[in-house]
Formats: sequence, structure tokens, C-alpha cells
Amino acid sequence: MSTREIKKHIRTTEQIARITNAMYLLAASKIPKVRKRREQARRYFTEVLHLVSIANATMKDKDISTDISLLMRRPIRNMLYVVITPDRGFCGGLPSNINRLATTSAQEQQNHIAQESGGKLPTIQYLTVGKKGRD
Repeated sequence: MSTREIKKHIRTTEQIARITNAMYLLAASKIPKVRKRREQARRYFTEVLHLVSIANATMKDKDISTDISLLMRRPIRNMLYVVITPDRGFCGGLPSNINRLATTSAQEQQNHIAQESGGKLPTIQYLTVGKKGRD
């Protein structure tokens, strides 16, 4: 290898280091916004959890499953999996790992339900959120 090629490799490595550093700084600048959104979502989640627990405590004493058709137990014929994946790149194998986990989990759940219901497999449908999971 000539000195010219060695210098070119050194420059290329330095440029890659600069790009990586810029990406790190960009990600670090987004952290406060993400934390703020997480806290807002946490407040919403705790409120919904509180309301559901109140409804559950109220309905525990009453047997209304015969009165309301939505609360009746029925055999499971359809399953829907909502798969949430990233929209952008720079995430390595995350989207394929998420899709693989969703598929195996759905098949395990399908087999479990089939064993309980006497052998009839429910159909599985997937709803993907995020560009990387769709592709």
C-alpha cells in the first residue's frame, strides 16, 4: 500500500468519526423532547389505569356479563397483532427482530388457543405501525 492510499484511508476514517460524532450529538439533542413526551404519556397512562381500576372494582360485585353482549365469553376466531417499528434507519436489526418476535409470539398464542378450543386455529392479522416494519 502506498502512502497516498494510507493517507486516503486515514481521511476516510476521520470523516466517518466526524459523521458518527454528529449523529451522536443529534441524538443527544433529542433526549429532552423524548423525556417530556414520555412524562406526558405516563400521566395519561396512570389516569387511564386509575379509571379502569375504578370500573373494575365497581363491576366486580355485579354479574353483568349476561346483560351486555360485549362482555360475553366467545370462542376466539381472529387475532390482531399491532406491530410497532421505527420509521427511520440507523436501528440495525431492530425492525426484523421485532417482526420475528411478533410472528413467533402470534404462532405460539395461536397454538395455545387451538389447544384450549379443541383444535381450531384462529386467523392472525398484523397491523404494522412504522415504515421499517412494513418494508
